[in-house]
Amino acid sequence: MLRPGGYAILSENLLHRGPEYTEHQVNRTKDWIVSALADAGFEIERRVPMLYLMNAQVDAPPTWRKLWGGALRAATLTPPTGWLAGAALYPIERQLVSRTGESPTTEMMICRRV
Repeated sequence: MLRPGGYAILSENLLHRGPEYTEHQVNRTKDWIVSALADAGFEIERRVPMLYLMNAQVDAPPTWRKLWGGALRAATLTPPTGWLAGAALYPIERQLVSRTGESPTTEMMICRRV
């Protein structure tokens, strides 16, 4: 439904390991997503991290995923502690997102229809 030359923006986890299927979400591999976009006639113009620490670390090693996930859940149990966690993580998050090319969680892809 997008004309040639048009842009599509998507956010995805872009796993470097096998896909992950849960009851409410599917995390697909970076290779699968890139291939599906190419098959649909899209070129990837840009790929950037949207988040780094402030979301589930779905593409990190299992031990880190569990440790960080537990810490983040514990820190955000109440609105005040969630606010404090967000305020503490925000400057670190901005630096990581602006200085890294990939993220262990959500990334944004800007694609152009050829």
